[in-house]
Amino acid sequence: MEKCAEQQRLLFLGMCSLEDRKRICDEKIMDLYNFERITYLLEAFGFEEYKFVFEMKYKDLLLKLADIVEQNLVCGNSMDKYVLQDKYEIRNEWQQEFIRNLPNEVMKNCIQEIFDMYA
Repeated sequence: MEKCAEQQRLLFLGMCSLEDRKRICDEKIMDLYNFERITYLLEAFGFEEYKFVFEMKYKDLLLKLADIVEQNLVCGNSMDKYVLQDKYEIRNEWQQEFIRNLPNEVMKNCIQEIFDMYA
């Protein structure tokens, strides 16, 4: 698993933007928004082994995200269609931002196909 996680990490680093590389390599602060976005992208690409390593590296952010979800459930906030639509729109924005940062059209088309399969 360690070797596979490292391969996935290197592949993801090669695909993502300079700003995300800096975050992942601890040259820039990882905040909750970017943690959630990067975790989503890792899942969309099927990088499960590295996703687990990434989540454990930022365990404090994972716990914070879990607390937010739990608070919403305790407060009675259900996942109604408006909340689900907002999540869908945010994830679509994350996908389009990721694609915009790719270096060429071939990669952009391939990554779009991956996102389409994940949807």
